Amino acid sequence: MSRLFIADRDVQHRKRGGCSMKVRLLGIAIVILALAALPAYGADAWSAFKAKHPTAKQLEGQGQSAPRLIYDFAAPTPKAADSKTRAAAFLAENRALLGIRDVADLKAESDYAVKNGRVLRFAQTWRGLPVYDAGVNVVLDGQGRVTRVHNAYRPISLDDPTPAISPVQAILEAWANVYGAKPGDLTTRQAREQYARLYVWQKGGDTRLAWAVAMPTGLKTERRIAFIDARTGEYLASFNGIVYEKQVNVWEYNPGADADIPTVQRQISDINAGQSYLAGPQHYAINCPDEGDTMSVPIIGSVPICTERHLAEPDGNGDYLFEPVFGAWNSPGAQDDPFCEAHMYYHVDLIYKYFQALALRINGEEPPFVHLNQNPFRCVCNFKVPGVLSGGSPTELGPFDNAFYVPRQGIFGFYPPEDAIVFGQGSTVDFAYDAEVIFHEFTHAVIDTAIQLASLDYDEYGMLTDPGAMNEGYADYFSSSYAGDPKAAEYVGNAFGDLGLLRDLENEKKCPNDVHGEVHDDSEWWSAALWTIRQANLGEGGSHEDVDAAIFEALLSLPQTAHYDDAAAATALSIEQWFGAEARTAAEAEFEARGLLECNRAIPLAEGEAVEVMYLPDTSVGLRPYAPGFAQFHLTLPANVNYVQAEFYSPSGSDSLDLRCFGRAGEPVTFNYARQVSANADTETTATEWQSSVPQADRYVAILKPAESETFAAGDFYVAMGNASSGGGMFGGTAGIFHITFSFETGVPPCGADADCGECQVCDDLHVCMPVGDKCQADDDCRSGYACQEGECGKECKRAPLDGDEDGDEDGDIDTDGDGSVDGDEPVDGDEPECITSIDCGACKTCLDGICFPVEAECEKDDDCDGEDVCLEGACGGECRPAPDGDLTTDGDDGGEPETPTDGASGGGCNQTTPFAPFALFFIALAVLRRRRTA
Repeated sequence: MSRLFIADRDVQHRKRGGCSMKVRLLGIAIVILALAALPAYGADAWSAFKAKHPTAKQLEGQGQSAPRLIYDFAAPTPKAADSKTRAAAFLAENRALLGIRDVADLKAESDYAVKNGRVLRFAQTWRGLPVYDAGVNVVLDGQGRVTRVHNAYRPISLDDPTPAISPVQAILEAWANVYGAKPGDLTTRQAREQYARLYVWQKGGDTRLAWAVAMPTGLKTERRIAFIDARTGEYLASFNGIVYEKQVNVWEYNPGADADIPTVQRQISDINAGQSYLAGPQHYAINCPDEGDTMSVPIIGSVPICTERHLAEPDGNGDYLFEPVFGAWNSPGAQDDPFCEAHMYYHVDLIYKYFQALALRINGEEPPFVHLNQNPFRCVCNFKVPGVLSGGSPTELGPFDNAFYVPRQGIFGFYPPEDAIVFGQGSTVDFAYDAEVIFHEFTHAVIDTAIQLASLDYDEYGMLTDPGAMNEGYADYFSSSYAGDPKAAEYVGNAFGDLGLLRDLENEKKCPNDVHGEVHDDSEWWSAALWTIRQANLGEGGSHEDVDAAIFEALLSLPQTAHYDDAAAATALSIEQWFGAEARTAAEAEFEARGLLECNRAIPLAEGEAVEVMYLPDTSVGLRPYAPGFAQFHLTLPANVNYVQAEFYSPSGSDSLDLRCFGRAGEPVTFNYARQVSANADTETTATEWQSSVPQADRYVAILKPAESETFAAGDFYVAMGNASSGGGMFGGTAGIFHITFSFETGVPPCGADADCGECQVCDDLHVCMPVGDKCQADDDCRSGYACQEGECGKECKRAPLDGDEDGDEDGDIDTDGDGSVDGDEPVDGDEPECITSIDCGACKTCLDGICFPVEAECEKDDDCDGEDVCLEGACGGECRPAPDGDLTTDGDDGGEPETPTDGASGGGCNQTTPFAPFALFFIALAVLRRRRTA
């Protein structure tokens, strides 16, 4: 299958029977031409195949009738033919079953020899253009019979392979959409035509002619590819290719959780002659100290970088004997210690030779793995990033708490121009000090060389992490199996919490209960299943090499977009080849117990129970108008539920989320991907942001109501999510939400937005639907200055023309400051309100309907007051209050003076009057709510 910008793999093959390459290609061409006139796909193709091969099984494909996996059969192929011709003949004969429109579109990509047969990988093309992530893999047994087919062929509906926009235009669109760059921000090198290549791109039923644009930022942590429609220039999707995590002094594996295991001396070999640093024919180790260098990054500008340099030099005996440096990342010697180079070189050498030994165990004559794409392989330690990423200075380097595998994107000459594994100098630990992390990252490089697993895919239940999660699971498994320890990376893991390790392969996790939508989290039931199978099939003396070889052999047959059930079937068949039928049965039982054979990814959840974290893909994965989530929620509703309320949180400061919620009774929600994503939900809604009481978190609520009745039917109810946020960019791709809960409610549902209310209603800040306007029947129902007038939503109190309407606009010009003059036009509907609360108006005014009005005097003389109160003159006019000492009055009859304040008060200003206090508190709260919702 075609993956982006990866040079052809250099897999060594022996010629068989003296047959030359030209003869083999001619044989394939004859088979294809002879069978090219076969009918198109028919509904009875599977029945016809089953009639020939009664034991055959299949896994259904997404969005098409053709199966994505056929297995448990043995189909003869033409005798005396090479393996590629045999595989091509089977594909031509069964193209109706596999949905293949033209077998000539399939180009032989690789031919791996395995224990009892071969694996042929065919990449799909269309009119000479590669089809992204598409193709067919065929497995032959030792007799040349086809026993398994992984089918990722995609029917193409395009009619013209000619682009309408140039590669340079595509490059500019990619940079603008992903990083917000303008043409002037790019260097001449970044805008070269060779950074764009024409592909056929398909997501769901949406097929495009697309430019795949490589985007060299210069940052090791970014290897981003973007897709731009070659006809319209529309931005389609993007993804980051990074996959995250003589004698020498080393640890056997790591210094332990408490860093108290001593180092040992071990022999190393194969170092290139005539040099004084750690480099051999297959790999080399290099440091990355801080030497004050910087580089220019588009949009960001100049950033500090560490400088790759060999620091580990041999002593007089030619040995590399160094001591580790523990402590914080900025401890003396920690950022440039040579120990990390020696430690990493030794352990990469071990795991490299182990995979080569597994390949020889699979097939001693034609091993399916000889070396990595990149030879020699680059291994970097003490890697650091700009300090601003860890809360430090943007002009200085800071720690990097991770390790990762970097694919090279070969012919484009990116920096670095080769594959690499990179290990950070972390805040408190050096990642190169943990050999199990080294084994893990190296396995990613092996997988990329062999099959190049994708990151994400989708099925009828939504998006899934299976390909990327399996990549992580395989990396954990081979690392732990080689080390003989299911508890992975105790040293590095101890720096990240109480668990004391990164992952534990002896766990009880399974699908769907533990789905989170993050590849590391979603890998744990796969690696645990493999570990269980390993333990059940250990050889004499506890040897694990045959189990590892069987699992490696199965991996070699997988398509790039493999799902868990694909891999489980392939692994069970491989286990049978190596260990027999009973071992296969036990393996299938383990896979079934883990939910790996069939999982709808619907997490069972009781009312009030919480899923603490879930990741949601956004539309940068290439789906519109939203990307379905990685999991659904399986609820059990009691009787008489009027609405289901979903509630969750998102970290404050992130972009606002545009999330859809879909509900379906009885069965999980399923999605259709023809052109635009759609769901077969009974009811759906959009989540809205509500006031949050959780610090640093935004609260979202979604209300699902029955579509055609007052209450939901009791029983199973499924809720799925879709993310319509645009995402993309350096940190885009997924949105994290946490503490997801559901409640089953009775009564009138609250509203989240005006759209949730009926006609002539709005959703107020308390999430209650309220009538629009101030309803009335007659003018007497309205306050002064307003009249009962007919509006769009019935009779409402509206401002009426007042005496002295000088401008004739009937807006009711008002003397707001009491000086006898008209102050001009007051705000009308659509204008920015003058005030939200009375606090916005200042002294002696109150806020009504967005307008500041003067506070009317409560009294003019004592007779206007009740009881024994007297009328006291204040800053806002007369106020009725108890008579002060001295029997002073304010009506002017006896010439008395008002009491002079002695405590710094304002002399009885209107901010001290009690009648308005409750309203002031209410308006303050309302203002806080409004400002919070728009922050």
